[in-house]
Amino acid sequence: WDTGIKLWKEMHNGEEKVKKMASSELEFRVTCYRYGQHLYQSAEMAGSLGAGLVDLFHWKVNLRYPELEVYLRIQESDMFAGIRISGMMNSESKENCDEVRAFNKRRDCRKSRDPRFHTMENQMVALQPCIASGLNSLAHMAFEQETYTLHTTTNNKTTTNLLLAMDPFAGTGAIGLESDPGVFYILGDQEHSAVKASALNSKKIPGRCGVMNWDARGLPVRSGVVDAIVTDAPFGHRCGNKKLIRKMYPKAFREFERMVRDGGVLVFMTAEEETSFILTQIRKESWTIVDMRSIDMGFVCRIIIARREHRS
Repeated sequence: WDTGIKLWKEMHNGEEKVKKMASSELEFRVTCYRYGQHLYQSAEMAGSLGAGLVDLFHWKVNLRYPELEVYLRIQESDMFAGIRISGMMNSESKENCDEVRAFNKRRDCRKSRDPRFHTMENQMVALQPCIASGLNSLAHMAFEQETYTLHTTTNNKTTTNLLLAMDPFAGTGAIGLESDPGVFYILGDQEHSAVKASALNSKKIPGRCGVMNWDARGLPVRSGVVDAIVTDAPFGHRCGNKKLIRKMYPKAFREFERMVRDGGVLVFMTAEEETSFILTQIRKESWTIVDMRSIDMGFVCRIIIARREHRS
């Protein structure tokens, strides 16, 4: 634990909670995520690890408003633990708890353990910030590799910029929030609660996101103006009926093709079992598959990267 604690202290140097750690007054909690079949529950494992940390460091347990979070992940027969380096998200602070609780009255909503300061609202299946940032990085790499570029001239030098991106299934807006400062994101979703969450989150980065309530089968955006579409597509029983979601995709991909510039980029994350169906839909339109990546989040997802062919 010494290396993790040392790094955590460096990240929070000068803060009151660092002094509390030295005096054994620090308040902490253990968050356990478990994937696979086991003879124990997540709460039991979190409690066991928490008890061990109390014996070792004499920290105080605070499950509701911790100053430090220990992360425990169990996947089949593998287990690892670590310390959350960044601070707890604002919606878990005492000041914002009542506001978040009032917003999350729906039975199927929950707050995630999102550590980013700008995330005020989180609902079910909110995308982790590190994954959202990775999707944006893939979009930038694919955009820069294409011979097509969006040119701007600065001091007689030509540079390549991805300026306008879109997430048509934005949810709580994680992808837009994790974009580079020079990119403007159009965020949209069909769920009113998701749009409300995205709007509140985007207030923390003013001028960088626009939020809309829409149906991806008929998007209110002009043709050929979007540089990149980056999205975590809906999948799984928590996002609705699988058959209805599949019926939505053909029209949605026609809209994506219409809006994206020649040479523009599509970064599309979906469940592994949906990959064949999604690839079929993409290839029906004017897209070229340039790369595919897999990511293990306790379940395997596939990231499909495609480029819009030039219009004849």
